[in-house]
Amino acid sequence: MFYRFCCVVLLCATAACTQKATDLSLDAINANNSAVGLMGQFRYADAEEVFSGLVDQYPDDSDLRLNLVISILNQQSPEDIAAAADLVTAVLEQHPDNARASYVLGILAFNAGRLEEALDCFERVV
Repeated sequence: MFYRFCCVVLLCATAACTQKATDLSLDAINANNSAVGLMGQFRYADAEEVFSGLVDQYPDDSDLRLNLVISILNQQSPEDIAAAADLVTAVLEQHPDNARASYVLGILAFNAGRLEEALDCFERVV
């Protein structure tokens, strides 16, 4: 659990650093950062709500979509895991070279015991 949390924090922190100031409004950047903070407090449903609103405003922003995926994934119900898998797959369909999306898909595959698929995803990251 601690390892998963560290990975989530690292992924989200990286996403916050990679946002282009011209792509998102200052309010959206602040909302994204606040939602990342909510995930750091294990308030994944609250973070999901914020990220969902941001994705509605910026549907083409893959970093926001991946933050939404991570907030959903960490709620850990079977339905949440399935929804996260669908969303991350959609990001990869649009951006096949997206390292964060490949990493998250690898985590999903690893946790499901699909080790060959996970290894393939992780190899695309490095």
